Amino acid sequence: MIIDLLDTYVNRDDWSTVGPSFSCIQMGYSHLRLVFSTKGSVMNVNGYEIEPGAYLGGADFRSLTFESVDFEKCFLNRCDFRGATFLNCNFRACKMNSSNLTDSKFVECDFSTAQLRGSLLSGVELNTSSFKNVDFSIATMASLDLRGVMLDEVNFKQTDLRGSNLTGASVVGVIWSNAKLDGAISPDGIAY
Repeated sequence: MIIDLLDTYVNRDDWSTVGPSFSCIQMGYSHLRLVFSTKGSVMNVNGYEIEPGAYLGGADFRSLTFESVDFEKCFLNRCDFRGATFLNCNFRACKMNSSNLTDSKFVECDFSTAQLRGSLLSGVELNTSSFKNVDFSIATMASLDLRGVMLDEVNFKQTDLRGSNLTGASVVGVIWSNAKLDGAISPDGIAY
């Protein structure tokens, strides 16, 4: 597969004797095409492993499928995930702020302590994924299907949840301050 990464800046002081460490890549404003593959929980780009904690800000992951990939502590701010599918992926402590996740699908993914502030999540499927201590503040999650999803200590401060369905969702310690809930359905099945 080919991924177009935008904003590439590589600090050559971080290169090892066998090549660059992609966990040290910082993205700037140029355009780079990379060959992408996965094996287990390790991502590979042009044959180099991308380990948890990699900086991939601004990457274009549109319509790709990821299975059992470990994105733990990765920096994925301003990424384009439109139409992507994630199966059994780990996003613990990941930063995905201001990213576009429109029409993407997450099945059995772990988002514990992830940050998705200001991200677009319209039309996203979150089947059996877990959300503990996740920051969705100022995100747009309008008309999202959150039925039966576990939301534990999640921050929805100033989040647009208009028209979303939270029927049967497990909601513990959620911050709702200034969230937009017009037309949303509560965990009890009652319209806000």
